[in-house]
Amino acid sequence: MGADEVTNPRREKPVEKIRATTGGMGVDLAVEFVGLKETIEQAIGCVRTGGRVVVVGLGPDVIPLPPPASFVRSELSFLGSYGSSISEMQSVINLVATGKLNLWESITERFSLEEVNRGLDHLRQKIGNPIRIVIEID
Repeated sequence: MGADEVTNPRREKPVEKIRATTGGMGVDLAVEFVGLKETIEQAIGCVRTGGRVVVVGLGPDVIPLPPPASFVRSELSFLGSYGSSISEMQSVINLVATGKLNLWESITERFSLEEVNRGLDHLRQKIGNPIRIVIEID
């Protein structure tokens, strides 16, 4: 997908690897998709002075910002992102419609509309390790 470097966090420490790869500077942008305290802290630790951290992942943890002195002195930008634009949604729909993106394999559970709350509980509590839950309307 065009990555210059890949880090496996189970085998190496991501912040240390990224810092070493960038000669100690850090990256311009870190995008976090998991939503856990640990991965958000790693994203913050990976960015250079003046860098940006974008958090997309939603998780149960309370996420503290770095101490103000380090946050301000490093001129970090911290941004949350939720959702997408209409054009982005249309692009995904087109990819699915043309067979270039298969979302069906990522569906881990299906619930009826009457079971929507149960489906949300599975998502929130990570019951059955959900990836994508679909609510079906009969």
